[in-house]
Amino acid sequence: SKWLKDFIAHHEDIEFLSTSNLDDFCLNKSTLASIDARLHPQDISGRIHSMLQMSQKNEACREKQALAMLSKSLLSAQNILDKMLSMFESFFPNDPTQNATFVLLQYELQELACYDALIMPIWSVWKKVFDRMEYPSPHLQTLNELLFIQKIVSAHVDQGDVYA
Repeated sequence: SKWLKDFIAHHEDIEFLSTSNLDDFCLNKSTLASIDARLHPQDISGRIHSMLQMSQKNEACREKQALAMLSKSLLSAQNILDKMLSMFESFFPNDPTQNATFVLLQYELQELACYDALIMPIWSVWKKVFDRMEYPSPHLQTLNELLFIQKIVSAHVDQGDVYA
């Protein structure tokens, strides 16, 4: 109990009540009034309301950040797709898909947020249709895929799904 006495000695500004002997513990009206005066009523519903508002503000902020990231991702995808398609144009009739720059661009595209969130879900539905077609060379299938993905990205950029 020495630690308790030391603690009380270091905190003289706080009134401590001993309840070790409950038979001797008796509060008179003046003690209860001083305790009551120190307790401030808590507005629980007000605190809950303010916490909900803060949560909604944080949610709105996270939503704006996600939209900004997706917008930036769509614009980056559009830029990468333009570069990849221009490689097809400059390499034609040869296959650019084995070129190191093309492979790096393909990797960059796949790392974008819009790739998993938007492009792949749509492509996974339509991929089966493109797989049924016969192509004279395998890189033309990649060209068709890129053109389709470019249409997806352009549609979202043109619709104004890009938020500044």
